[in-house]
Amino acid sequence: MPAMVVLASITLALPAAGQISKTHRIGVLGESPPSSPAFAPLWQGFVTGLRDNGWTEGRNIVIETRFAGEQPERFAALAAELVAAKAELIVAFGSRATEAARQSTTTIPIVMIHASHPVASGLARSLARPGGNVTGISNPLEDITAKHLELLQEARPAIRRVAVLYNPEGLRAYYPALEAASAAQRAGISATTLSIIEPKDIASAFTATREIRAQALIIYPSALVEAQVQEIARLAIGQQIPTISPLRTLAEHGLLMSYGPDHAESWRRAAYFVDRILRGAKPSEMPIEEPTKFELVINAKTARALSIEIPPTLFARADEVIE
Repeated sequence: MPAMVVLASITLALPAAGQISKTHRIGVLGESPPSSPAFAPLWQGFVTGLRDNGWTEGRNIVIETRFAGEQPERFAALAAELVAAKAELIVAFGSRATEAARQSTTTIPIVMIHASHPVASGLARSLARPGGNVTGISNPLEDITAKHLELLQEARPAIRRVAVLYNPEGLRAYYPALEAASAAQRAGISATTLSIIEPKDIASAFTATREIRAQALIIYPSALVEAQVQEIARLAIGQQIPTISPLRTLAEHGLLMSYGPDHAESWRRAAYFVDRILRGAKPSEMPIEEPTKFELVINAKTARALSIEIPPTLFARADEVIE
């Protein structure tokens, strides 16, 4: 059954004693709704960030949300809906959402969160001076992918062949695969990319990992991956393949490790951009930032299932160990 597109409207307000009198309308565009396990802590980070900047529940800000679920082809239509709803600003999570928002408007400010290669993709002229209507927080994929390979080799030093599972849909969706291949080549590791678009592709991907004798898996998040993470973890354990992803909730649900930006912190930081723009700042003049806080999560239960003895030094560096 195809995933449903989630539409919601959430109202936030400032106390009567606040400085803001106008009601503002902003849009949020992404894959998963706040009710999803992966997105809930991110949404909480965003709400917390708004409150830290003086925005709290009530009557002075309305947030229109649009979430595509496992239907990324819906991003364009959902972005157009936010424009039609007269959003004063759009917060877009990920490259595909940001690109869809940018294609829908060149005038409404867009705050991106973890969009890859904003300059190379044409979203901005430069990180220091974006020059258009897009600013926010980018995704340093190259550094993250190199770290994934390093962590996998620490967990299992003999690794020489990896597979990369990702969803290839979207204009810039090939960046993760390209970054993984490039980083692997520099590390002397063979990397094979495997696309997963529908649930049935997961079993095929694991058949391919067996055929190419992959010794580890790098898994890039998507709505499909989040929905099927337990099945992915089960198949990986069955083939005794260690796994890593940029998203901590995937390690919490069975992957061996996660390493990536603190997404909740990035959403809190996105609230700062929202606050500045609503108060009159121009996105063209607000430098695009990269994440400053990264976290490593290790699933010790999965390590035992994989018969991997995690080095004490690696455990010591983990921000969280799941038993």
